[in-house]
Amino acid sequence: MSSIQPYLMFPGNCEEAIKFYCDVFGGEIKSSIKYKDGPMDVPEIWKEKIMHATFIIRGDQLMASDSFPGNEPVKGNNINLSVGFDTKSRPDEAFNKLAKGGRIMMPLENTFWGARYGQLVDHYGVSWMFTQELEKPKKSH
Repeated sequence: MSSIQPYLMFPGNCEEAIKFYCDVFGGEIKSSIKYKDGPMDVPEIWKEKIMHATFIIRGDQLMASDSFPGNEPVKGNNINLSVGFDTKSRPDEAFNKLAKGGRIMMPLENTFWGARYGQLVDHYGVSWMFTQELEKPKKSH
């Protein structure tokens, strides 16, 4: 396991919120991807919303996004714990243990952005996001 990070979910104002937090704490946005850059079919008005952003505040990395349309977060219940795994880790056991008695939102599987990803809510109501780096294919000469 390489890290556990807070992941903030917003109902459509993610970009505004993370700019605000960076201004308040002197942080910086490291990366930002909009829904239009992914393969999902989203309403036209949602294409400019944030699919995933990473920002740094006081040396700590946070992540955030605008929740997928129809799955808007509730204020006060919009923080997930994102667990990062390297290529040598085995996230499946932890994922399955947390899922027992809970609810799998997205099974742990390979994604279009080159990682394995899964999301669940455990039996205590805590939302978890699992991301595992995938080994990059070796280049042949």
